[in-house]
Amino acid sequence: MTDARGTWRLLLLSVVFHVLAFRMAFEGLFTNHIVHGMAQHSQARAEAKRAVLFVADGLRADLLFALDSFGNTVPGAPRVVAPHLRSIVENRGAFGVSHTRIPTESRHGHIAIIAGVHEDVSDITKGWGTNPTNFDCVFNQSAATFAFGAPDILSIFSYPGKVDMWSYAENQVDPTKGDARELDQWVLRNLRQLFNNATADPELNSRLRNEHVVFFLHLGGLDTAGHFHRPFSREYMSGIQAVDEIVQQVEELMSAFYRDDDTAYIFTSDHGMSLIGTHGDGHPDNTRTPLIAWGKGIRGPLPDSEPSSHDEYSAAWGLSHILRRDVEQADISVMMSSLLGTNWPVNSVGVLPDVDPTRPGYLQPREGEKTLAEAALVNVQVLLEHYAQKCKHRPINARSDSFDDFYHSAVTTSTELENVLRVGKYFEVRLQAASLIHDILERLRRLQISGRSAITVLAVAGYVGWAAFIAVSLSGARGPMPFPHRVAVLATCGCFWAAYIYQSLPPAYSLYAILPSYFWYSVIANAKPSLSQWYRRGRLLRGALVIVALESMVIGYTYRVIWSIWFVIIGLVWPAVSFPWTLLSAHRRLVFAWVVCCLVSTVFPLLDDHQEESIIAILTGALLIGIAGLGGLNTMRQIGGREWRRIRTVTYWLLFKLALSATLVGLIIRHLETKTHVPSYYRSVGWFSFVSTVVTPLVVPLMLRDPLSRLLTVFLGFAAFFIWLAIRAEGIFYVVYSLTLFLWVEMESALRSFQLQREEVATTNRSHTQAHERLRHSQADNIRIAVFFLFFSQVAFFGAGNAFYLAPVYRLVPVFKYDLMTALLVLKIFAPYMILGTTTSLLNARLGLPPFRVLLAALPMHAVMLLTLFLNITDTGSWHSIGHRLSCFCACSFLPLFSVGACVAGELLMATWGRRS
Repeated sequence: MTDARGTWRLLLLSVVFHVLAFRMAFEGLFTNHIVHGMAQHSQARAEAKRAVLFVADGLRADLLFALDSFGNTVPGAPRVVAPHLRSIVENRGAFGVSHTRIPTESRHGHIAIIAGVHEDVSDITKGWGTNPTNFDCVFNQSAATFAFGAPDILSIFSYPGKVDMWSYAENQVDPTKGDARELDQWVLRNLRQLFNNATADPELNSRLRNEHVVFFLHLGGLDTAGHFHRPFSREYMSGIQAVDEIVQQVEELMSAFYRDDDTAYIFTSDHGMSLIGTHGDGHPDNTRTPLIAWGKGIRGPLPDSEPSSHDEYSAAWGLSHILRRDVEQADISVMMSSLLGTNWPVNSVGVLPDVDPTRPGYLQPREGEKTLAEAALVNVQVLLEHYAQKCKHRPINARSDSFDDFYHSAVTTSTELENVLRVGKYFEVRLQAASLIHDILERLRRLQISGRSAITVLAVAGYVGWAAFIAVSLSGARGPMPFPHRVAVLATCGCFWAAYIYQSLPPAYSLYAILPSYFWYSVIANAKPSLSQWYRRGRLLRGALVIVALESMVIGYTYRVIWSIWFVIIGLVWPAVSFPWTLLSAHRRLVFAWVVCCLVSTVFPLLDDHQEESIIAILTGALLIGIAGLGGLNTMRQIGGREWRRIRTVTYWLLFKLALSATLVGLIIRHLETKTHVPSYYRSVGWFSFVSTVVTPLVVPLMLRDPLSRLLTVFLGFAAFFIWLAIRAEGIFYVVYSLTLFLWVEMESALRSFQLQREEVATTNRSHTQAHERLRHSQADNIRIAVFFLFFSQVAFFGAGNAFYLAPVYRLVPVFKYDLMTALLVLKIFAPYMILGTTTSLLNARLGLPPFRVLLAALPMHAVMLLTLFLNITDTGSWHSIGHRLSCFCACSFLPLFSVGACVAGELLMATWGRRS
């Protein structure tokens, strides 16, 4: 048994461990270490004097290419939404699908397109403009780059003296105005102004007319429209039409200014867009982006191949007669470098589509096969330089002779290819280069994951050690470790760390090893009495049942019907098995309400993630919140006196602000739907109502003494999130979830009281206190309660479907502000955990358990779930599968932090009323 100081120590360790474990997973599994010192390589001749790169942010390939792509969602939609780009595909250029990697975010997509680098997954947390690229890219190898677009994108590629930037202000990104096309028109106007300025500025005119010049046009209107209106909306369709017109006008501008045909054009996107207007994971809607290339040095359309290059995905495009040539997103960077004749980005892992001679590529150089063979050889040399530097920085455990032997063999092959190139065997050069590039990329992948075995060992040791450490700490087992055992443990830890140092693993790995070492040192010191208790008391079967329950929750991350099945089990099976008939009869209303709430709760996990905004459902949720608040207030009438007047005043104040919030939300939604201006005072009053409602539960503990009144204020205060940020039924879920948790406390209390009475009757010579103490240590019940708590902590996240809708956030924040919007969405997810934390505090008190006991008992179980999800992470297979597994691990990693934070807040809010039931 832990004292108060020991409890807080465990909670602090829990937060530190889960943060480090989360970081450790990314460090070992998805880190792409950037290396330097590679020699530059380029082709001898440029095919184009300049290149124009269009990136239509958030554009899906299917919605650009398909015929009647908006026919079912937008009345009167044209059959061809982008006629100019389609005419290029059919008559002048090459096209295909550019496949992105996770995370499908703007920063990672642009870096892959422009630098050919797959940046770390974790780098999205480092910011945008505050984290400019530290590696080579097409822009800094150009003679000059002129970039136009969003400030958060352009600031990534900050190369003074090489890149001139024109970006609009952040407050211009306002999707609530109903026309995000203005952002793209801004880009066009500034490009036109640049050419106009050149007529009066000889220096600018000279820079523009140099060779190796790049124009980068970031068109962000589609991404903004997709987030707010979703991709199948009229606004998104209008955005595609605007982009199509801009591409045509840019071509006309370039032709008028340069009066030549030496411009190459590449049109693509950084990521796609899901049905609900989000991106970031590996869903195919997010990873499949369009690629169209035309102009100088690029081939025209080719007849489709045999077997066909098309599949079911592109069947509706009406382009089956034209060859579709897919590429990886990083391949675009080397294609631009090849066209411009500049140095290829040294960090690039892109493969020129024209390397493989058995498949048509995108280029049509003046010297034909010879140039393509030279480009293939350059591709080999760039990747070999990259591989050589990676080998120098690899850990000891990857320093086998096979890596060095392969490098020497590859260098020899590259030299031989140069000789073959000189004799004019271009097909053979390309064929062997394609095979060698495949082998180099595979070796680079193996080098990248060379530390994975060490991370896996640390993860297993950490999660299992953490679970054992918590279990031993809660068991109260204490005892001095014999000196020989202490020496053995310290020697083992020393050897463990020495192995990490010898293998030249990153210093962070030693940091990750500290906590597992501490956990196992403590467990070994106290495990002997704990293990003997397990064997003596026959808990192995009980442990096996818990493991089955935990693994079913892991499956619930993929198949959400599992959560509905859980509600049926705890709603029907648990009372039928655990409650005697006399107890069921005595509390039949309570049991009936519990069963009804659990059965109603089965609906929410089954809701489709792709929900349309419904003002009726939002206001229905607000109405139910109000009814629940009045019902809770009515149950406290018996309190009387000054306390009752305080409770009534606070409750009415919260209900008034929630009613005001619901009214404002309804008005703002109507304005947004009709695309009319939202009065600024709506949002000013809304922010005041929203913030004051949420803050009230944090203040009223100073005024209210009754625990149920405090619970009611927490319920009403955090309900503001489910009015302001709801898309559909989240408010209804919040009411049902809160009521279910409250009834769970009542059910557990009734069962514990019945057991206590039965214990006293069975043992007449035992005092009430002794009987209560015996029940308090009832391991079977406490484990079950911890499993229930863990279940409710998962349901708080999954219960209302997908919570990451951006559209509701615009009710409070009219312009795109990433940090603020993310904070609001995270707080919306956290709101149900506040109810869980306060009801758990009430449950601990009702059952006579120490504070945080239920939470601490659930943490070892959560570690089992995390370990399962960690071992399930992979970097092979489809990006949808990779992204889904990674997303599940990320979500599960944050839930213990939410639970700990909510339980700490719950105990603090409920603490002053004392530890009495």
